[in-house]
Amino acid sequence: MDWLQQQLQNTPPPDAIIHLGAGLCRELPTWQQTGAKRIVLVEPNPELLAELRRSTADHDNVEIIAAAIADQPGRGSFPLFNFPLLSSLREPTGLYHSLPGLQQTGRATVEQLTVDQLLDRLGIDIQTGNWLVIDTPGEEAAVIDQLQRSDRLHHFARIFLSAGIEPLYEGAKSAADLVIQLQAQGFEPASQPDTTDADWPRHHLRLDRMALECKRLKAELARYQTLEAEHKADLQAIEKALASVQQVLAESDRQHQNELNALKTQLAESEQARTQAEEQQKAQLAKTQQLESALTEQKSTSEKLGTELHQHKKDLARLTQAHDEAQQKLTEAEQKLANLTEQEKRLKALEEENASLRTQLEAKAKEASEATRKQQEELKQLQAKLSAAENDAKSTRQHNDDLQQKYRKLEQEYQRKEALIDEEFLKAESQLELIKELVFRDKPV
Repeated sequence: MDWLQQQLQNTPPPDAIIHLGAGLCRELPTWQQTGAKRIVLVEPNPELLAELRRSTADHDNVEIIAAAIADQPGRGSFPLFNFPLLSSLREPTGLYHSLPGLQQTGRATVEQLTVDQLLDRLGIDIQTGNWLVIDTPGEEAAVIDQLQRSDRLHHFARIFLSAGIEPLYEGAKSAADLVIQLQAQGFEPASQPDTTDADWPRHHLRLDRMALECKRLKAELARYQTLEAEHKADLQAIEKALASVQQVLAESDRQHQNELNALKTQLAESEQARTQAEEQQKAQLAKTQQLESALTEQKSTSEKLGTELHQHKKDLARLTQAHDEAQQKLTEAEQKLANLTEQEKRLKALEEENASLRTQLEAKAKEASEATRKQQEELKQLQAKLSAAENDAKSTRQHNDDLQQKYRKLEQEYQRKEALIDEEFLKAESQLELIKELVFRDKPV
């Protein structure tokens, strides 16, 4: 009978056995002998999964989960070694020294689950008797830490732990340290460890619920004792404070008595002062009556002054109105004067313009008279020439006819110019009359 079978003697059958890092699960026949209702084998190594599925195909109570237990969920790279059962997510730093022939043969992408995710998927209940088998090289401490943080370590009545006597993987702990950690959580060794492999012993620990409860009660008792000590200290402080308060009250009573005596003295002094104040009040009342009489006379005088002031205001309003009317008339007169001044300026400008036109007309008349004189002189010359021409009529008749024709033309031109001058003179006189009429029309009568 091997070590594992010895551990299972006289043990009640578990509800579920969860074997982390099952490998090929050579322990399966022993697990079946326990009468477990459910056996869960968790293995990430694809090189072992095919054989594991084949060997468990005829067992209805066996469930295989192809995943690696890790701190973080998701997909991860799983190193494969020439010793498949030693494969791990962690670097085998110490294992290389103790097993020089260890070599990495490849990598596989596997699913990673946290312990909490696995238990949630399986629906493990704290009220049932469950066993946990930890056979995860390098991940033992991580598994226990996760269960401890989530307060699920006590979901299991028994734990079977396989670990190196020395930390053989990066971040791992020794088997002794792991056992101490489990003992601190209420697990006690159920037997001596299996040292068939001296470098990799197996431990069987049983949850001592009675010891765990005792530990909890001791902690609770220690907490209550601490609270009792604190309460005693508080009570002593309260008693001390009460004595201090009583002393303060006694001192306060003495002070109040002294203050009461002082108040009585002040009351007597106040009574005397009140009597004096009443006498002063009577004198003040007589003075007030005199002032009221004077005030009545002052009111009568004020009413008379108010009546006179009202009359003065009426007179002032009437004078103000008369002043405004006179001011308005003055403004209108000033406006009329300004209009007359403007008309006078316009008349003077028209007279100056009339004088200018008269001067121009006289100049034109003088020019016309001078032209007439010149034409008369030319006519006389022509007549003289005509007389001379008549004397020479016989020889120069033809020439005479030409001169007569020229004379007639000059005479016609003279008459035409004289008619134009007369017409211009008449127009100038008409314009002058029109200007006078306009000037006298705008001038006020």
